[in-house]
Amino acid sequence: MAFPRRATAEPGQELKLAEAHPLRSTARWKVSPGSYSLALQVNGRRFPVIAFTVLDT
Repeated sequence: MAFPRRATAEPGQELKLAEAHPLRSTARWKVSPGSYSLALQVNGRRFPVIAFTVLDT
């Protein structure tokens, strides 16, 4: 879970505003070498289909 951060900085001082979080796969299938295509839709907006090839796993 992420929590908002509050910080004060002086001019020229760096602030760390993000941190890395490892993501576990929720896939129910395993990717094998071969050709695939991906069709993405976000908030009703469709993006062009993209083809790609998995060479090694």
